[in-house]
Amino acid sequence: MNRVVQKTIISLFVVTFAVILMAGCQEEQNTSVPGSKQCRLIAAENLELKKELSDCQQQLEQKTEQLKTSKKAGGERADSLVKALMDENSKLQSQIRQLQQQLGKK
Repeated sequence: MNRVVQKTIISLFVVTFAVILMAGCQEEQNTSVPGSKQCRLIAAENLELKKELSDCQQQLEQKTEQLKTSKKAGGERADSLVKALMDENSKLQSQIRQLQQQLGKK
């Protein structure tokens, strides 16, 4: 009886080990070769990611154009302010000369 129990236990271990090995091999095959459903899901995700990338690139181009326009407008505004300040400066300098001449005559 003891010998029969030992053989049964050994047989159970061998069968369990074989089932575990087969399950592992089956799982490896499933992950290594994607099925058609998984391929379609991956393709759909790739298309979505490409669309998002395209949208981001368009936004980046728009922001770059806005920045260039702002810099140009800011530069033009600064140029006009500098010109106005220089004109005002020359007027004030001529007034100072006139006042100095008037003071010199007295």
